[in-house]
Amino acid sequence: MDYRQHPELAADVARSGLDEIVSLAAVEQLADPPLLADVARNARSSFIRMVAIGKLTDANLLADLAKTHRNSYIRRVTIEKKLDASHHQPLLADLAKHDPASIVRLAAAEKLTDPPRLTDLAQTATDPNVRTIATEKLART
Repeated sequence: MDYRQHPELAADVARSGLDEIVSLAAVEQLADPPLLADVARNARSSFIRMVAIGKLTDANLLADLAKTHRNSYIRRVTIEKKLDASHHQPLLADLAKHDPASIVRLAAAEKLTDPPRLTDLAQTATDPNVRTIATEKLART
């Protein structure tokens, strides 16, 4: 089915997860950033959520997913593969310091490049692995 004329229907089908092949066809035809973000947040299938994130290019929606998605794997992948580090240093520093999931803290610390924020992490992060990453990155600068 051609969902391009009915993006809301495409999003509903993609979220439903009743048939993953049909959901994939629907999400592949989505282009509307808020609908893609909604599918990334609410699809039953983690595969469909990842496809939606892969299609997203809106920096603000990606930052929101990196910070608030309920699934730590989705947050980590969004940080590693989609978040533009040059525009999101404050968010990365916050996630490296405060995210409840270590995989997210480590991914954020790896993408962080701002020396003052790295210094703060090296000195005050509660996660020793984050402190190590920050210290090693500072030593390379």
